[in-house]
Amino acid sequence: MEKNINSPLVTIHQPLKNQIINNADSLIIDVDITPKGSSIGDYQIKIMNKRGETVYESLSPCQCADLHFVQTKQSFIYESAGDTSNNSEFVLEICAFLNNGDQICKSVPFKMS
Repeated sequence: MEKNINSPLVTIHQPLKNQIINNADSLIIDVDITPKGSSIGDYQIKIMNKRGETVYESLSPCQCADLHFVQTKQSFIYESAGDTSNNSEFVLEICAFLNNGDQICKSVPFKMS
């Protein structure tokens, strides 16, 4: 299965991109992946910290046109506890599995304070 990173076939609308999320109980990310010329079968979500370790991964691919992802901040406490800076950096990776067999992924960086 081919894996295209940051393919132009995918558009992610994420208003919090590269911004710091302050005093939030939850991290809310709205994602809209729009393929051109192919239909999508499944999506999968993964969040990695700056060391490349996976801190969240969707339990199973979800079939939905618009993803609404909510993750409580509590799950990320162990990452920021050992961080010397005030902010913790993460990468959100969204993968779309197209019906033609291709896998298209897009990564979006974000920070939590």
